[in-house]
Amino acid sequence: MVMEEYDLLLLQRGRRTTGEEISAVDAFINSVDSHVDAESEFLHEYSDAIRAHNSPLVRFVLELILQDEEKHHQLLEQVTRRLKADLSFRSTEPNSEPMETIGNIDIPQMIRLTEKFLREERDGIKKMQGILSQAEPFYDGLLVMILKMLVKDSEKHILMLEFLRTKLQKQ
Repeated sequence: MVMEEYDLLLLQRGRRTTGEEISAVDAFINSVDSHVDAESEFLHEYSDAIRAHNSPLVRFVLELILQDEEKHHQLLEQVTRRLKADLSFRSTEPNSEPMETIGNIDIPQMIRLTEKFLREERDGIKKMQGILSQAEPFYDGLLVMILKMLVKDSEKHILMLEFLRTKLQKQ
């Protein structure tokens, strides 16, 4: 059924599908669904481990990981829900447009805002890297680890903003 819906989706966009494309979509959905299922068990194990330990350090680190894993889990579920909805011409929200739609926005203004966000993320990384050496003496390296995680998050934000900027510039 998904393969036929994918054929219709591409035909609607003026393309024909190949067996490889259909297989790739099915394989992707199956892989992500399998990962999400396996990850659900993993999330429970983290929760159990957090409840089982009194150590503030162990609980803190495991809670940070669990929060990230829950976000990853939700994101993957959202991606597959949206992909399945797009393929079956159903929407997860009333009157929603396809995911790749930019919509009716002020594109030059959004590009400027994206550029501002990129500058702020890059500046934040520089500032955080300067603070890293000051954090070394505290909590046996825990603060250094947290600051490094924040830098990685900012690097992730930069990647997303660069993607958005590219899409906006193509409009």
